[in-house]
Order: sequence, then structure tokens, then C-alpha cells
Amino acid sequence: MIHEVLRRLAATVLLIAALLTVVFVLVHLAPGDPVDLIVDPDLDDVGRAHLRTSLGLDRPLLEQYGTWISGAVRGDFGRSLQRHRPVSEIIAEALPRTMLLTGVAYAVHLTLALLLGVALATRRGSWFWRGVDVAGLVVYSLPAFWLALMLILVFARHLGWLPAGGMQDTSAMLGAESSWLDVARHLVLPVFVLGAASAMGTARFLRTSLLEILGSDHVMAARARGIPEGQVIRRHALRNVLLPVITLVGINLPALLGGAVVTETVFAWPGMGRVTVDAIFARDYPVVMATTVLSGVLVVLANLLADLLYSRVDPRVRLGRRGAP
Repeated sequence: MIHEVLRRLAATVLLIAALLTVVFVLVHLAPGDPVDLIVDPDLDDVGRAHLRTSLGLDRPLLEQYGTWISGAVRGDFGRSLQRHRPVSEIIAEALPRTMLLTGVAYAVHLTLALLLGVALATRRGSWFWRGVDVAGLVVYSLPAFWLALMLILVFARHLGWLPAGGMQDTSAMLGAESSWLDVARHLVLPVFVLGAASAMGTARFLRTSLLEILGSDHVMAARARGIPEGQVIRRHALRNVLLPVITLVGINLPALLGGAVVTETVFAWPGMGRVTVDAIFARDYPVVMATTVLSGVLVVLANLLADLLYSRVDPRVRLGRRGAP
């Protein structure tokens, strides 16, 4: 097991190195010159050349790549061309806010998906749950940005129950109770769009897996022994559904991080998604590269964790031998 973990960690390191290379190449292939956005239009060619030299943009691409890789390994992604600040400081401010939003959204997503999946599998004949299934599927099929705008119009503009956005400082959560409540109110709509609205897709997947397990021989034998239905579901069915749930942890995280870009932009949430969008429009290469790499690293680590948990939960499964009996 230790050998497999070490092998997996080595593969993860190589994957992160490949990610760094791909991000660097793609960003530098993008059209436009970032110098155009940070210089005075009246600046002459000599001044522009001096600025490019100070930023290191006149160096050969391979040399820029080596400098950036060595800095990225140390956590130094250079300075923002737009904000004139170290990129590491910008990320240090934005990352906790994104982790708060995505963490709460992911917890809501998995909890709601599990509850809905069990209910849809065990109460198939109920008209109420059929209606919930249809309504959830409709919400799941709506574009995230459109759903976010509709929620803002209804709950923020028309009813005035919740703020439309504009959260500025989540560090206030460490203060008074009113600060916690303010952050919680700002979280409601983004979390619904990012986590709750997508839960139906996971719930339908879990429903299918649960229906297969409920029809298996060992579940039928448990029912024949007179075990209550609730215990059958908790002890025999849900334990076997744990494997696909772990798999979904690694699958859903990239979609969650991608959705955070849209959600944070619409709700003006000051996280990495909004920082990335602003940097893309400003052609702020250091920030775009840093946020993209960090998001990719989080996805890679989440998939590594899912693989390790998968092997831990089911002794029959070993890393690298998924199909082995």
C-alpha cells in the first residue's frame, strides 16, 4: 500500500509539472501585449522597451519559462501587471474567500444529493417525490449565470430578503455575531447556485446506484430476516453507495471550481474566480497563470485523495489495479 501511495504521489508531481508547462505556453500564446495596458499612451518606444526589460518580457521564452517555474515552486508568481502587487498577496486574500464559498457549497451539494438520492430511490411511487425530481431536473438544467441573475432579481431586488452581492471582507467572520450573520446572508444565493442547483445531477446518479444495490441478494436477505427498512438502507445499501460517492468527490470538484468563476463574478464575491476574470480581461499574465495553476493543483490533489479513499474503503480495490478482482 505504501508503495502504491508513493507511486501515486510521484505521478501527481509529474502531472503538476505538466500543468505548469501547459499553462505557461497557453497564456503566452494569447494575443495582445500586456505592456499596452500599463503604460501611458504617450510613452515613446524607448520607454516601452525599458518597461519590457524591467518586466522580463524581452527575454527568450525558454528563459522566462525557467524563471517562472523556479518562482512557482517557491510560491513566488511575480508581480501583477495590473495591480502592481505581488501575486502571492492577491492569492492570499482571495483564496480563503473562494475556499469558504466552495467548501460550504460542496457540503450542501453532497448532503442534499445524498438525501434526495435516497428519497428518490425509496419512494419512487410518491407523486410528491416525482414532482421534486422534475423540479430539481429543471433547476439543474438552467445555466448558472441565468439562474444567478433570476435569484438576484427575485430575492434581492424584488423581495429584498438577501443581498445581491458585494461581500468585501470575509475576515469579519472572526468578529462579532452580526459579522457572521452578514457573511451567511451573502453566502445563501451563491451557495444555492453553486452547490444546491447542481445536486440533482449527483442525486440521480446515486439513485441509480442505490436502486441496483436495493435489488441485490444480500439486501433481499436482510429484508427476509425482518430487519427494519431504515436499517437495511443505512447498514447495507448506503455503505455500498459510499464508493461512487467518493468517486464523485474527484469528479465534481473541477466543475465546482469552474462554476465558482461565474458565480463569484455575478455575485461580486471577492474570490479567485473574480480575480481570474479581471486578470483575463486585463491580460495580467502573472495572475492568470497563478490562479489557473492553483485551481489545477487543487483538482489534482482532490483526485489523489479520492483514489486513496477509494482504495481504503474497499480492500478489493488497489491503486493501479481498479479492474482486478
